[in-house]
Amino acid sequence: MYSVKKNNYNTNPKDSTVYTPSSVVQKIYEVIEQSGLKPDVVLDPAVGTGNLIKPFKNVKKMGVDIDDIGKKSVNQFIKKKFEDTTVDDYKWVPDLVICNPPFNNCPGRRLYTEVFLRHAIELFGTIPVVMITPYGLRLNQKMSSERWHWMRDHTEITGIMTLPLDIFEGVLFHSEVLFFNLPKIKAHYYLDVKNN
Repeated sequence: MYSVKKNNYNTNPKDSTVYTPSSVVQKIYEVIEQSGLKPDVVLDPAVGTGNLIKPFKNVKKMGVDIDDIGKKSVNQFIKKKFEDTTVDDYKWVPDLVICNPPFNNCPGRRLYTEVFLRHAIELFGTIPVVMITPYGLRLNQKMSSERWHWMRDHTEITGIMTLPLDIFEGVLFHSEVLFFNLPKIKAHYYLDVKNN
């Protein structure tokens, strides 16, 4: 007889730091440029090393993270959990929120991507948000799901970018980029990469 260790992130947490590949960063930036959005202030609430905000030039960059590895990549750095921030923590109001938040280790049944999205909208209203998410944020919800109702009633997905299953180094995971409140973009993009 042998025992099987369940893959439960709440009881068996793992380091889930996954950095955004440059091919994803570049394509996201191109879509934002095509939209005509010219942000003055960009916020990455899971800034990590600052990859996602690196392409933005001549803007004020703000970053939030529990690790200060990306502190030098932003004009304002807040070292705490994004969901614990308040409007008073920020020097400026962002014109764009862009992030690759953690996908797991969130207490309870919520996904961290949901927690980040809800908090960004709570803090800043319906500004453009670009977020790398697992498919589960948007798909496979029951009619009674609180997430289903909240997403339907409080968000507008204006574009989706499908990512290859193996886009993140060392991880096979169904993920996509969701563009919220970003007009003048195509409804659907595919990240077209030969080798990342």
